[in-house]
Amino acid sequence: MVHVKIDYPQAEDDVIWRVPLVKWLVAIPRCIEMSILGMVALVLIVLSWFAVLFAGRYQMSLVDLVVAVMNWGHMEQAWAFL
Repeated sequence: MVHVKIDYPQAEDDVIWRVPLVKWLVAIPRCIEMSILGMVALVLIVLSWFAVLFAGRYQMSLVDLVVAVMNWGHMEQAWAFL
């Protein structure tokens, strides 16, 4: 039988308290980037509305881009808040 002894870090003394701070510092530029991409996606949604209104069809490339921005935004939010 093998016994393994592992020294666990103390949450009050070690790195654990710094992890949320580092995550938020790393998340700030990504939030700025997502804000810009969100505005671009909003412009694309308005342009695609006019495309549907006049041409009668929705460009799938615009749909893919807007869905990708939304997906990336949700992943960024989940990473920042977890």
